[in-house]
Amino acid sequence: MRSVLWRLRIKPHEMALFKFILEGYDGIAMMRTLDPIRGIVCLHVSPGCEQEAADLLKSLQSEITIDYERKTVLHQHHRMPDERP
Repeated sequence: MRSVLWRLRIKPHEMALFKFILEGYDGIAMMRTLDPIRGIVCLHVSPGCEQEAADLLKSLQSEITIDYERKTVLHQHHRMPDERP
């Protein structure tokens, strides 16, 4: 199965709230902070949960500023874009 990575920009002071909410949706996605100063995060969306994750982001737009930057589709044995070999 394929996984999807979404690169998002969130206001730095809202990152903890976003992660806390995301953890409440157990298994839908995992957040990794790439640049805490600029608020850049990578959301690793679990296989089969892309629509549910998109719906969650849409519902949070009224509370948290989320800018969608990029989407990457991963297949098995694929490194994340910022990982070194």
